[in-house]
Amino acid sequence: EKRVQLSLYRCRKKIQTCAHLFSDNRQIRQSAYLNDVGTIEGILPHYLVSELDVDHIAVFNGSGQLLHQVATCAPVMDLSRSKMLQDVLHGSDVTMAHKNGNSFLLETFHRIFHANQKNMVVGAICVGYWINNDFARSIKNMCGVDIAVFDADQPVASSFTQVQTLKSVSSGIRIPTKNLSHDRGTLFGEDNYTFDSVQVDFSQNGFNKIQIYAVLDHSPLKIALKKTTVTILIAFGLLVSLGAVIA
Repeated sequence: EKRVQLSLYRCRKKIQTCAHLFSDNRQIRQSAYLNDVGTIEGILPHYLVSELDVDHIAVFNGSGQLLHQVATCAPVMDLSRSKMLQDVLHGSDVTMAHKNGNSFLLETFHRIFHANQKNMVVGAICVGYWINNDFARSIKNMCGVDIAVFDADQPVASSFTQVQTLKSVSSGIRIPTKNLSHDRGTLFGEDNYTFDSVQVDFSQNGFNKIQIYAVLDHSPLKIALKKTTVTILIAFGLLVSLGAVIA
């Protein structure tokens, strides 16, 4: 659980650091104020998302108008996201996980201040990730622990491998069993795969909209033990039969 928390914190810190660096760039600050899209495009080329290993970067002016965006798959500017942007432009920076269409985003919005007037907000920059299977697998790569992400009882994403997935659920996990509480429980996968799970407490770090579980797959071990037990029982039965014949 602690390793998952640390990996999630690193992802959160990474997008915050990127947003801070971009929002502090003098050319971006001037361009956001002047609506100079060309200069921003030069500073934030499309290949940057791949180099930084994030899913999207967007720059908005002080009115909330999108000036430039680079993205692997662009988020929808829905009412919830628009409100978040306006709250940032008139308040303070924010980082959180939230729903966007049928998916979830982890993103940070940072204010852009005027190059010469430090208290004058002239725009905002957004950096973020889609919370999908790729995101879950990147967390696993960092901490070595599988994770599963839920929105209430509905699966959002998982780091499970193809052999462990359910064909009927694109994210590879089934709705949790009733004994899946806010602490420990069990998840079920295809071909009798089962996963012990522990909920990761990350609600104070912008993940209060979703539930994240660290999961441990015991199925291969259980299957191996079951096969070993059956083999032992068969061998014992043969020995008993052989003993009876000899007697």
